[in-house]
Amino acid sequence: MKKTALICIALCAVMLLSTVSGIPLSAEGATYDELQDSLEKAKAVYNAAVAERKNAQNRLSELEALIKDIDNKRYALEVQYAILEEKIAYIQKEQEITDSLIAAYTERQEYYSGLIEDQQAQLDEMLELYATVLRYSYEHGDTSTFAIIFNSSDFTQFLSRLQYFDNIIEYNDTIVGSLKKIEAEMTELQGQYDSALDNLTYYTEMLSDQQSEVAETQAAMDAIAAEYDLLYGEYLKSAEAEQDLIAEMKADEEILYQSIKDIENQILNYENNVSDFRWPLEVGVWYTVTSYYGWRVDPLGRGYKFHSGIDIAAGGGNKVLAVCDGVVTTAKYHNSYGNYVVIYHGDGVSTLYAHMQNGSLQVKVGDKVTKGQWIGRVGTTGDSTGNHLHFSVIVNGEYLNPDNYLPDGYYVKKYNKK
Repeated sequence: MKKTALICIALCAVMLLSTVSGIPLSAEGATYDELQDSLEKAKAVYNAAVAERKNAQNRLSELEALIKDIDNKRYALEVQYAILEEKIAYIQKEQEITDSLIAAYTERQEYYSGLIEDQQAQLDEMLELYATVLRYSYEHGDTSTFAIIFNSSDFTQFLSRLQYFDNIIEYNDTIVGSLKKIEAEMTELQGQYDSALDNLTYYTEMLSDQQSEVAETQAAMDAIAAEYDLLYGEYLKSAEAEQDLIAEMKADEEILYQSIKDIENQILNYENNVSDFRWPLEVGVWYTVTSYYGWRVDPLGRGYKFHSGIDIAAGGGNKVLAVCDGVVTTAKYHNSYGNYVVIYHGDGVSTLYAHMQNGSLQVKVGDKVTKGQWIGRVGTTGDSTGNHLHFSVIVNGEYLNPDNYLPDGYYVKKYNKK
């Protein structure tokens, strides 16, 4: 769409350079009004081109802001990556410590498992021995035991048998004590083993959770980074396209601007060729002739009065130009004319420019001026109801119709020619 609009503007420029409504742009083939109309059209096309370029520049500014925002987000993401890398390094360190703990607890587990097996073997052996003693006691009972002792053949045998049974009883007590000790040790070993196993399970699960967390965070950040990269690429591509478009628009603006200058030069040439006088305002200034030469109702309510010139309404501050070469004979303030200038052009012909802004007069009495020279600015001083230039032509002291001296085509309604 943008390129199509640009092509249309360029075509309009070419058409304006060659023709306006089918009329060739030349002093011989077009009236002043037609030249002014072509100038207005050229300016309208130029202003549209400038507006479109400004829109493109606004779009470019928005894209540049988005690119900057993405850059900031990417930088923030890089910071998050750095933090994540530190976290990964920390988790890896914890992993090393956890691995060491797991190895230590595994070793302790194996160690305690071996001790428990040894103690269990001793316990089984002692239980077997204790069972033998109990079985003997059960089979013979205490009476048989005493019978064995007192049926000794002599005292020596008696003492020997007594000592034997004392040893059995003592050993029995030793076995019972050892069993209790081993059971206590096994209970303690089992507790340590269980504790080591719990720690092993805890650190194993913790390591697994930490690794999962890092993996999830990394995946999420990679997804965000991919999205940022995609947006950045799209914005950058669009910005480059807008820059190229703006460059093309500027080139087209130069063509359009030159077309305006060409038309303005044709208008100037028209003025120079058609009349000794030029228009008292700059080319391209918007104006309206609000009052003509001749009798009229006075705008200040003073009845029906004769108007000695034409009133050209234009924006305050626009330059007033000398219509022909000459010498300034008057440059001062007057109650009715306000700030005004009179220029003598020779052969008894003078021109008068009235109601100019305070402080805007650029000439003084005795100055030589050339055609088109700046002499003041449009204002509303003196008897005036708004910003305008009162222009009069004076020939041998008589006010004549300016329409007879100004280039043809400046305004349509003409009457009272002399």
